[in-house]
Amino acid sequence: MIEQEVLDVLSTLLAQGNIIKQSDLVEARGIAKDLGMSLEKALIMSGVASEAKINLAVEAADMLQKKTISLDMAIRAIRLAVHEDTDLNTALATLAKVHKATQQVVSLTNDLTSLLLAAKLITGEELGEAVKRAPETKMLMGHTLLVMRAISPSALGAGLHAVLLMRQKLIDKDKAAQGLRYANQRDITIEHALFELSFFTQPKPETMRLSELAHMSGLLSQSELVECLELELFKQKQFGQVLLEQGLISQAQLDAAIELQGSVANEALKPYQAAAALRRVCQDNVNLYQAMAEAQTAGLAQHELRLGELMVSAQICSQDEVNKVVDHSQKNAIKIGKALLAAELVKEAILYTALRCQSLFRQGYFSSHQAISALVYCRDNDVTFDQAMIDLGYNAPSRMQWLWV
Repeated sequence: MIEQEVLDVLSTLLAQGNIIKQSDLVEARGIAKDLGMSLEKALIMSGVASEAKINLAVEAADMLQKKTISLDMAIRAIRLAVHEDTDLNTALATLAKVHKATQQVVSLTNDLTSLLLAAKLITGEELGEAVKRAPETKMLMGHTLLVMRAISPSALGAGLHAVLLMRQKLIDKDKAAQGLRYANQRDITIEHALFELSFFTQPKPETMRLSELAHMSGLLSQSELVECLELELFKQKQFGQVLLEQGLISQAQLDAAIELQGSVANEALKPYQAAAALRRVCQDNVNLYQAMAEAQTAGLAQHELRLGELMVSAQICSQDEVNKVVDHSQKNAIKIGKALLAAELVKEAILYTALRCQSLFRQGYFSSHQAISALVYCRDNDVTFDQAMIDLGYNAPSRMQWLWV
């Protein structure tokens, strides 16, 4: 039993510490069992991680067993050590320096856990187990449930966004719970669920959030994003500070992200251009201003993409068909959509997908190429827009997909 607990801890550290993917971990555990070898040796043999990185997790697991660090600190230190290519003790020292204490005390049971229970996304038993683990792991409840695999990153993300909508008084708890349960059943975003349930209230559009920029650039995975959002929401810390404390970003990368976010606010760059520039800075070590210039140059070829033009470009309708039913002076996307629907040129599902694509394009979160590609992918593969985003590797905030409602 003790050996199994150690193995589970090591697996958690390897996956949460960004050393290996969960799928690679499952495969390596199978190899270890079949060949009667340790998990570490199976991982090295599989070639999914270097011995040095695996040893970081082994060292952290040993410190956890001796109770010299918490699970939360172990994960953060491993991430930073991997990110900065340094040893575990150096990473721990660095995290101690960047940590900023907060007076905010987060209850183990809060409006997030209450909502997850009401939506039946977790059980009382799972919450009870998370409450028992939280004091030792030093994690917030959502992250604890995530590590326990009691909830998926997408479901936790939907729950956090629902809490935010409740705090903004755009929805009450009962409708939020219904929306969350429906979103989980249909595997769609909370905004999509609220739209189909006729509960959706359009929030005021605002400039790009730092969390959205980090996710769109590929700097954060979905799991890391929701982990950081929970800390921002409940610890009331700035998102950039959370990124530093979680060992997910360097100060130089954070400075670049903040400058790019400012460029979006000043309308010097569109959000998708800022994300591309940050990706170049972080992944290719390109100078920030060179990356910004490249993004601006790439955006020069963009042109206005009305709903009818989007449909034609994606070969949903022909130009002649659109010309017969749509007034060229008409700019209202919903009216254009209704005309296409009445003429039976499009089906309702593909129309809603096109409206979501165009909304992202008009707000600058999609390039015209991305908008057309996503719509074509949905049509050709008969998949939802959310699935197309995953398959195509596109990250864009759901809140910006429903501004046409």
